[in-house]
Amino acid sequence: MLKAGKTVVALNATDPPARLERIRRDAAPELVLADACHRDLAERAGFAREEIVTPAAPARDPVRPAPAVPPRPPAPDDVAFLIYTSGSTGRPKGVIQTHRNVLHNVLRHTNGLGIDSRDRVLLLAALSGGQGLATAWTALLNGATLCPYPIMERGVTGLAAWVADERVTVFAASASVFRAFARTLHHERLSTVRLVRLASETAVRGDFDAYRRHFEPTCRFANTLASSEVGIITQCRLTADANPAGDLLPVGRPSEGIDVRLCDAQGDEVAPGETGEIVVRSRRHKEDFIFADIDPAVTDKDRRVGRSLYSIRELHLQLLEAAGLRK
Repeated sequence: MLKAGKTVVALNATDPPARLERIRRDAAPELVLADACHRDLAERAGFAREEIVTPAAPARDPVRPAPAVPPRPPAPDDVAFLIYTSGSTGRPKGVIQTHRNVLHNVLRHTNGLGIDSRDRVLLLAALSGGQGLATAWTALLNGATLCPYPIMERGVTGLAAWVADERVTVFAASASVFRAFARTLHHERLSTVRLVRLASETAVRGDFDAYRRHFEPTCRFANTLASSEVGIITQCRLTADANPAGDLLPVGRPSEGIDVRLCDAQGDEVAPGETGEIVVRSRRHKEDFIFADIDPAVTDKDRRVGRSLYSIRELHLQLLEAAGLRK
């Protein structure tokens, strides 16, 4: 799809049909690819039968067609993905991800976390969201092995044995999923894992303590702050002998190519001790970078400089202080 210059909207089969239908109406796709198990779900989401394509199983001795004329390679600013937010602060918003954005988000993951072709990366998040998208492409574009685990079907019980059997080296999860997983462990240590990376939610000291109990001393711990619009924003890497202060874990410093500031409604940096909005700027984004259903709070000035704004109401003030973003 991407090589053909098309835009991909990944749908999560565990989402309610009503949410899938809203996404269908908003994205207006030309067709939907669904395996035989999910054709009924596609129809309940409002797709017409003639719009649903079910890929056939590959033949044992396929007849290879004559090579087609290769399409024009996609440009860096062509849209690669349209991903939809969870809608936790309102109705889901479609976020445009260009090829440039995806590649530079992979770059920040790669350089910040040290992912390479020897890694075996756990995939728990759905490909329909920013975390799943980043995890999958970071693994694949580095030549690493992607290890998808169907957590919605199997839960976290038994995940430890599966991680050991698959020789997973990078354990990537949201903080709440990691917490639930840690509660299933007794005295086990996951000896194959070299890096635990938490994202999507606030990580607390108890998560770090669980990492120290159940992973080898040589394993590293990473806490990241990210958004659907920008991707990874900040990263903090800790070793097992670290002693982070407070109940909330720091999210570290801005990632490569990212500038983070705290600004008022006019876009000016706030004075020490004041609150405002988190403004994330990336020199990798073109000046006309916007995303679908953009927040009305984003002004014309912000659009010109390619900003994405996040209200601090959506984050714990303590987290901002721990991250060094609140003055």
